[in-house]
Amino acid sequence: MITVVRSGAVADYGFDDGVTSLLAHGPGLMDRLQGPGGAPLIEHEDLGGGALLDADRNGLQVWWAGPMEDRVVDRLARLWPGWTMRRHAGGLRRQVELSGRDAAGIDPDEDEAARRLVAVFFEDSALDPREVRRLLLKDGVRADRGLEGADSAAGAKGQIAAYLAGVLRAGPDAGP
Repeated sequence: MITVVRSGAVADYGFDDGVTSLLAHGPGLMDRLQGPGGAPLIEHEDLGGGALLDADRNGLQVWWAGPMEDRVVDRLARLWPGWTMRRHAGGLRRQVELSGRDAAGIDPDEDEAARRLVAVFFEDSALDPREVRRLLLKDGVRADRGLEGADSAAGAKGQIAAYLAGVLRAGPDAGP
């Protein structure tokens, strides 16, 4: 889902291609996104990512449903010279908010809910996310749920959020 803000008007465009391949067109993508748009805001879990293109400010806000390597993000930013590119983890809900619309009807998906929970949990905590990850692994959490690897605190937070999102998707009876 691509949202375009141009001269104060907001239009949504839905595509079968992923947001990364669409943004690889650079600012030329804006020429293709003319007209009223009107794509319905689809369910968050059906999206692999999205972007808000603010033509009035040359600003680009992008998100992906899963992890995205920094090198890919950096490459995309270089394809948009003169534009400010920012990444956010707020999903479709944040994209709608950034466009100035009410996002009350859009629930955060499991990934977003887990990221928010982890951010709040570690915000003012002296806990080291790497230690929390180690304790989860020690207590029988299966490593195939995405908790192995990544030595940085930010990487550990991302892995804990991915694990929690998997738990939320699987439901309470899935077990560790």
